[in-house]
Amino acid sequence: MRSLFPNVKSVARAACASFIFACCAAPSHAEVAEVRIASGFGVQYLPLYVMKQHNLMEKHARRAGLGEIKVAWLQFSGGAALNDAILAGAVDLVEGGVGPMAQLWDKTRGNMNIKSLASMGDVPMTLYTNSPRIRRLQDFADGDKIAVPAVKASMQAVLLQMAVAKLYGDKSYDRLDRLTVTMPHADALAAMLSRSGAITAHFAAPPFADQALADPAVVKLADSIEIVGGPMTLNTTYLREKFYADNPRIVRAYLEALKETMALINGDRKEAARIYIVEGKSKLTPETVEKILGAKGVEFTVVPHGTLKFVQFMHQVGLIRNRPESWKDLFFPDVHDLPGS
Repeated sequence: MRSLFPNVKSVARAACASFIFACCAAPSHAEVAEVRIASGFGVQYLPLYVMKQHNLMEKHARRAGLGEIKVAWLQFSGGAALNDAILAGAVDLVEGGVGPMAQLWDKTRGNMNIKSLASMGDVPMTLYTNSPRIRRLQDFADGDKIAVPAVKASMQAVLLQMAVAKLYGDKSYDRLDRLTVTMPHADALAAMLSRSGAITAHFAAPPFADQALADPAVVKLADSIEIVGGPMTLNTTYLREKFYADNPRIVRAYLEALKETMALINGDRKEAARIYIVEGKSKLTPETVEKILGAKGVEFTVVPHGTLKFVQFMHQVGLIRNRPESWKDLFFPDVHDLPGS
């Protein structure tokens, strides 16, 4: 009489075979076929302009075995808009300021876990004025207006606080905050050069500060190198942890493309200037852009500089809740072996 129960060994063999077949038949995890890369406007975004012009992301994606991918290049007007886009999932990789990045790093700990992948280079920011009355920070008075991209939140606003803290003490870091006004760089530059009186000073990144300082009536008051005590990364590329984990080859391709981009910029400023003018729709002359790229403190590198000191100050004055103990806390492991700060 046949047993009412199946042979245990046969069942085990069948189950094992089914499992192996399922594993082999199941497709491997597919990475995204389109990468959405977001940036803003200005010399600090030059690496992405070069990457786009030379199709370097596509090139390194092919090398990584990803085939032909699509790259969408998106531009936003400032750090707040960039942050809104990545929080909404509208973009994958963002090039934005260390300040906006740190705010997201702080805000998304334990959920999206947004961090930086690499530096986009050191680009000094400069505080300047066209007022003959002002030659140092102590000369600002009630009625003056200092233009920054965003009051209290922008990198320029935080740098001003750092400078004031060095001058008047940590407890008085916000002494000049009452004089700051939010204004786009282009509008602030126009106001300064026209001498409209709308603002007294402007804290800007290139090329805006360089254009202003070409006017003999404009005077530099301070810059980020002096305030931080050395070179400082202006922008980084940051992204959500899930995208980083789900798309390792995409992320690696981007990082390799970025490294090649830096080499191209540093090796051929003339070509870099041409690309900036084309992609940035700039009216500057190639010679002017080359001069900006070769200025003191400008370095295009994936190595982060000065990020820890800046972000720890943000924590000190209450802009973020969490205090990083190392610059590596702000970055994914890919650059941890570099001499960052």
